[in-house]
Amino acid sequence: MSEKALSSLDGLGDAQKIAAIALAEGKTREEAAREAGVDRTTVFRWLRKPEFVAAYKSVAQLSMEALLGKAVSAVESMLGSKNEWVRLGAARMIIDHVIPHVEAANSAIHVNFNMPQPALPTRLEADGGVE
Repeated sequence: MSEKALSSLDGLGDAQKIAAIALAEGKTREEAAREAGVDRTTVFRWLRKPEFVAAYKSVAQLSMEALLGKAVSAVESMLGSKNEWVRLGAARMIIDHVIPHVEAANSAIHVNFNMPQPALPTRLEADGGVE
């Protein structure tokens, strides 16, 4: 786990840190409690504390970003493979999973540009005069 992820756990007790990491890894509340050596009701109680929830969500986000970076690197290296089937698989993965997100972002931008724009006041109107 990155140092940045661990620093987001500052202020939590040892058992809370263990439970937060377990939850960030996708484990159940019961599994997190077992790993932390506490009763499951304790984990449920911690999950009502904003500082605990923020810490475990931060760890989860940073962990996902790190994994995503590794996945992107793996696909990039596959694109350079000598095996055409590996290259094709990597290209299809990009087309299937990345292109729809790019298209959605572009369509959102396109909609914003096509929205009616309010008329700007003339200089006289802005100064309070009449044109």
